[in-house]
Amino acid sequence: MIPCFRRPLSRFLTLTLTLLVLAAPTTAQGRDGADGAGGAPGAPGEDGAPGEDGGRGGDGEDAERRQEETQRLDEQLHLLHVLVREKGERDAEAVVVVQQMSGFWATADAKHRKEILKELDAATKAKRRTKKGEPPNDALVRAAAEALGGMGEDAVKPLAKLLDSREHEDNIALRELVARQLGRTAEKKAVDPLVELLKDKEPKLQAAAAEGLGSFASAPGKLRKQIFKEVLNAALAMEAVQMMAGGVEESLQAQYQTFWPPARKTLGVLSGETAALPLPNAWQAWWNEHEKENWDKER
Repeated sequence: MIPCFRRPLSRFLTLTLTLLVLAAPTTAQGRDGADGAGGAPGAPGEDGAPGEDGGRGGDGEDAERRQEETQRLDEQLHLLHVLVREKGERDAEAVVVVQQMSGFWATADAKHRKEILKELDAATKAKRRTKKGEPPNDALVRAAAEALGGMGEDAVKPLAKLLDSREHEDNIALRELVARQLGRTAEKKAVDPLVELLKDKEPKLQAAAAEGLGSFASAPGKLRKQIFKEVLNAALAMEAVQMMAGGVEESLQAQYQTFWPPARKTLGVLSGETAALPLPNAWQAWWNEHEKENWDKER
């Protein structure tokens, strides 16, 4: 009797195993793809949405976005290279591209940052003719200086060179802007050229230097003390000259009135002193009292 059941039983077992094998992938797909997060990359969930790592999402999307941004930056750098050398004919376009460099800077890699600095430096050196009786044709240079001001340590050298450029030595308004942008970098290397500018004969440049030095409010206490003393000494020297002239020399009065307001503000910012001390000699008395304190502690 046993031989009679061998064949049907064999067929039954084969059929059962086949059904189990066929059902296994469907079950796995339903289990892993139910929330769109499991299974192979891009496996859909019950609602057909891409999986966590699949399709265009996640790291792949970020990489594609970075690639597109890098490509745009390369295009804009090439365009700026061309525009700067157009002798002023397309400076309006160049200014727009320069302004875009500030946005690219934050995410640019080291190689592209070097290229950005190179092109902005070239823009600061661009020679433009100014028609007689008209304001300086310096829109491109100004835009480049403003962009460099937000680029930290690497921008100090081109800004310092621009500040002392013979090409622009008579352009006081431009040099004021450059001094402020140099201070904006808040880099230690920017201190010396700004301190040197405190000694300039032009009151507006002295004032711009004092204002630029006010950007070092977050610097270490030792550096803030150094800057404080330089600004205070400049103010005391100016006050002394005015007093020697009897306070009646209009040019000296104008110099003092131009310099002292930003200088006084900078002294307050650097020291953390909130009292509005009115005169340089009052700040000298304050310095005598607080010079040896630890300026890195909150007052």
